[in-house]
Amino acid sequence: MTNLPETQNAYTEEAVFAALAPRDLDASFPGAVFRALYLPSFHPEAMITVAIAPDGTGEVSIASFDRNLWYALGERQRRGAASRKAPPSMPLRWEEFGGLRRGQSGDLLRAAADLEVGEGERRHGIDGIRLVGEIRAGAGALPRRFDAWSPDPGDKLHAYFASLHRIATDVLWADRAVRRLEQLHGSLRLGLPVRDLGGKPRRLRIFGALSSRDEGALRELFGALRRDVPMIVDMSNFDGMGTALHPVFQDFMARPGPILWLASDRARGHLRDIGVLDSQIVEDVAEALARFARGAT
Repeated sequence: MTNLPETQNAYTEEAVFAALAPRDLDASFPGAVFRALYLPSFHPEAMITVAIAPDGTGEVSIASFDRNLWYALGERQRRGAASRKAPPSMPLRWEEFGGLRRGQSGDLLRAAADLEVGEGERRHGIDGIRLVGEIRAGAGALPRRFDAWSPDPGDKLHAYFASLHRIATDVLWADRAVRRLEQLHGSLRLGLPVRDLGGKPRRLRIFGALSSRDEGALRELFGALRRDVPMIVDMSNFDGMGTALHPVFQDFMARPGPILWLASDRARGHLRDIGVLDSQIVEDVAEALARFARGAT
């Protein structure tokens, strides 16, 4: 990709914004365009774009890299200086699209309308997320851009970036899009990192990281689930939790209904400590469904 910054010195918000912006959405688009660039401290950079046509329909996309660009540039510089070998390859950009239905953009439009002229902030930090928003009201209109650093839930700036994330989460279901949106969920502090996907067997997706502050909400969630139905607990995009939460999972495992688990490498260690047998951990949802269809757990 020709427009990626090639050194950390060339890494700027503007450069990453340009690298991730959709290629096929130009200034002639007749509707409004809302964009958000998410620059988390540890996960790959990502951009969500919602383009809304005059009739209320539109398109949603997320673009990202297969690994964090900032750290990849640093690795290239370090290895390039210490070795005559070719530096590591650059991160690859990918993009996923989905259709926007009428009525799905209400929260976003309200959040955008609530932003005040000149709203934004230039604070920085270490463990958080840098955010860059852009709004273009219609064809030929000049884009309005603004910045934020880890805004608090309830702030007007937070509402804008959270509403874009919510739309993308509702619309985009490709695995890599889901994983990136789940990573952003934690950076945006959007609540308990759990999604109840329903179905038969019931599928619960636990992602990101859990802390001791989540104990009450997690117990409430587990307690509200039917105790006798088969469950698939998908922790394939899970980063970790404190061991103080292990008893919450052990209480959940005491339910009479069978459970099969999907697990990331980090989740496997926790599950084994909790008491989950290796035979209860499957590779993917298809294997879990096949196991339940055979009546085996």
